Amino acid sequence: MRLNKTDFRRKCQFPLLLGSGALPALVMPLIHFAPDRVWLAAVFAAAFAVLAEACLLVRGRGRLLAGLAGCAALLGLGLWLLPPGGALLAPAGCMGLLGLCLPMGGWPREKEPPPAWYIAGLVLHLAAQVMVNVSRRSGEADGFLAAAPLLLAGFVLFAALAMLSINRLSMNQASMSRQRVPASMRRINVLLTAVLLALTLLISALPAVIRAVERAWNLLLGLILRFLDWLSSLLPQSSTIGAAPMESMDMSGLAEASAEPSLLAVILEKAALVLAGVASAVLVALAARFLYRRLKRLAKYLRELMRRYAAASGEDYEDEITDTREEGRERHLPLRALRRHLDLRDDRSLSPAQRIRRRYARLRMHHPDWQDSRTARETLSGDAARLYERARYSEHPVSDEEAAEFARSTRSV
Repeated sequence: MRLNKTDFRRKCQFPLLLGSGALPALVMPLIHFAPDRVWLAAVFAAAFAVLAEACLLVRGRGRLLAGLAGCAALLGLGLWLLPPGGALLAPAGCMGLLGLCLPMGGWPREKEPPPAWYIAGLVLHLAAQVMVNVSRRSGEADGFLAAAPLLLAGFVLFAALAMLSINRLSMNQASMSRQRVPASMRRINVLLTAVLLALTLLISALPAVIRAVERAWNLLLGLILRFLDWLSSLLPQSSTIGAAPMESMDMSGLAEASAEPSLLAVILEKAALVLAGVASAVLVALAARFLYRRLKRLAKYLRELMRRYAAASGEDYEDEITDTREEGRERHLPLRALRRHLDLRDDRSLSPAQRIRRRYARLRMHHPDWQDSRTARETLSGDAARLYERARYSEHPVSDEEAAEFARSTRSV
């Protein structure tokens, strides 16, 4: 059976977006009914994502059968891993999510998830974080504390996929879904989105980074003190006097004399402190130099990307007589070259969309007064222009009747 790989690289992100956004809803029933198995929420979310991806690859009506088999698999996994009762709400929720994913296999290229998905996922994650903070302050509901790392990872994944989806939606709206956005511009937008997300995560994690640096500094000081103690233990100890009896000697002066460190110990301690300070300064200087070089290189790279993005954003794309067979590239063909490559034989073997496009190409050859920059909306009537744009830019099928109607509408042109 042939797999439905059309636009799969984009559509495979939708189940991950849906599963990561609904992760708090999967965690909550496990906290109440199976608090020792909260981690199973990640297992069910991963199982749902894998089954949804598999269903997207199935063509036509077989996708429904694959969805039913996936629901049965999720239910069986829940009965195997969870006790009977309310904990089964987690696999039941995954079954509902799988049902939402089945129509995605027939979505066109320009369609993205509805805004309600983003809003619902954001609200669920905000509610889960509020419960985590309440649990930390009150010391109760340990299940939320155990699920805090899982919820954080799910939120980061949800935020990344939501930003990518919104980015694609904005580009489709900018191009009015009439033509494909160039691949170079899509790559630049994805890179800028990833950089923005990374900067946001870095800024939000600054308190944790500062605490980690403080702990590392304290650990370094502790290691230096232990090294100094080890050096002092290697020094020779003062000899004891055993010839005279202990009762006849005054030990007070000896105790005071032995309490004072020797000159060698003082010199070694000062030298160790100086060496530790110099080593720390050298390490800090090397780290600052390394960081400066990397940041300089990153700034240069980002500046070049912004320049290329500005150049790509300001390009003028010709609406007609272009070759878009290579994704992301458009090559303008002169009218003479089009006339040489255009087959003027009987076109009854062509599809309706191809017949419409060929009919319009013939019209342009018979109207040299039409400038190349003029679009179909400027040269044809409203219905004819609509049919041509649907045949050229849309993925919706064109019928034979519509091709005949386009031919009738353009006979007087």
